[in-house]
Amino acid sequence: MSRSVMVLSSAPVTPAEFLDVVGALGGEKNVGPDGTPSGTVERDEGLMLVYPFEPDTLPYGPDLLAAYGRVLGSPPRSRAVVEVSSDPGSEWLAAEYVLAAAERWPVAVDDFGEQIVGIEEFQRRLAKRPSGFFLPDAWYDPSPAAARRDRVVDVTLLLPGTVEPAGVTRLVRSLGGQLDPDDRTDALLERGAARVWLRAAGPGEAPVDPGKIGLHREVLGEPPYNSVALEVFDTAESQTLAAELVEAAAAHWPVLVRGVSGQVMTVGDVRDRVAAGAVDVLDP
Repeated sequence: MSRSVMVLSSAPVTPAEFLDVVGALGGEKNVGPDGTPSGTVERDEGLMLVYPFEPDTLPYGPDLLAAYGRVLGSPPRSRAVVEVSSDPGSEWLAAEYVLAAAERWPVAVDDFGEQIVGIEEFQRRLAKRPSGFFLPDAWYDPSPAAARRDRVVDVTLLLPGTVEPAGVTRLVRSLGGQLDPDDRTDALLERGAARVWLRAAGPGEAPVDPGKIGLHREVLGEPPYNSVALEVFDTAESQTLAAELVEAAAAHWPVLVRGVSGQVMTVGDVRDRVAAGAVDVLDP
């Protein structure tokens, strides 16, 4: 999973020059099968990709070009798309790229919410925010709960209707986790940098994919079903820890898993992905 921002300049910056900045940050320059240049920086559990374009090829209407020009102080001439992965540290890498580019040319950023910010405003964000550097002011929430929401993916454990979701949260305690760690979470399982938060849903509130109702009936029996929502921290270790929780729950009850992208997985599917060394175990 990733999101992209646009780095713009009023200078005629070539793709090679945009990628020189990638090299200065310790990254690699690449060429696609069609000859398209790109760059990759991977460091400190972060990943960032840069896709530069030839100068004076901005495919935008006059209103957007004028908005870019107002922030830059003169008409925009160059652009590069910076793709920011969800891995920890990726935002910092992208911020480093913006700052390094700004040392060479006039720069503006079109952020995740299409808010255009100049380098001074971007530096203010870096000074005041621990994360969320590419979020518009209207989107940014400095609370710890918001910071957590920005760094988790959602997974759901589906259970037979006869199984109380509270039983899963009690299972977390037997695995060394905490019960009621905050006012919005029923349990927390953590190990090193890995974290999985749990919230029990009300009886019968489990989401059911109509196309998978046969699988639900085969594994869980007849509806309605119960569920436990998992917020899985955005580290590979966290998905592995969540998979261990799935295994522990499956030792007690029939279980299905609704993965990160909505796919319904059996416990066998999860085991196969763990055995295959998948990084996104719960996002097939």
